[in-house]
Amino acid sequence: MSANAPQVTINAEQRLFVIPCGGGYSCYGFDNCFNASAQLVERLNKHLSAKDKLAGKQYVMPDPAKKETLEAYAHYQSLLDALRNCPAASKATWFDPKTPAKVKKILEDARESRHILRLFQGDAETGRDWAEENDCVGRIGRTGGILKTPILLEPLREHGDIRFASGGGAILTANILRIADVTTNEELYRAQNYQLPQLVIGESTKPGYTHTVTRDGKEQAAFKRYEDAARYVAFMIGATYVQFPYRTVAEYQRDFAEAA
Repeated sequence: MSANAPQVTINAEQRLFVIPCGGGYSCYGFDNCFNASAQLVERLNKHLSAKDKLAGKQYVMPDPAKKETLEAYAHYQSLLDALRNCPAASKATWFDPKTPAKVKKILEDARESRHILRLFQGDAETGRDWAEENDCVGRIGRTGGILKTPILLEPLREHGDIRFASGGGAILTANILRIADVTTNEELYRAQNYQLPQLVIGESTKPGYTHTVTRDGKEQAAFKRYEDAARYVAFMIGATYVQFPYRTVAEYQRDFAEAA
């Protein structure tokens, strides 16, 4: 790195490392950096070569007392460099350290089987479902690079067959509260504290709409037919796992081009 290159700095108030990135900046929380470093150490030590073990080599866990220092971020970067030079360790999928073991196994099994999943995400501490309507049904893929994180690939229709989008959004694996297998139509996981969203169908006062769906007394969506409102509620609470037919490949490509 050039001596004149911008350096990583600390935002103590928000507990973040501020990292120069292109023409701007990205941020990485102290806790996330610490937890990721601990996970990297465990993985690297697990894949030490016989020669390294005989030599007594061991990667050192991050120091909690230094969590909010630049030294902690430098340690994290050195562990990433070590991972780049350890193909055996870098092959595995990288999960948020707070991801439950059962969720990891289900996602990995689904990635191998290419089954389509429905993911219900929310607040892991309270168990409250975020009631996400979009980007919650798809096949599990993962990114390239050193830290291969899980992504959700949208199912697409083409001439009666199912295809999948070539890319997708990163999955917040630590926030998964419930998982259903759309391929087999069975529930695979439900957190013990999971709370179903309380959705109520009522009459709408909006022009052109007959019904609304409220959540905790606040309007969530409006519909022109009762049947549409009922279908929406059934999807949101997981009584059905798919709300609409999958988009066609042509529709996906058109929507992608319009959004670009």
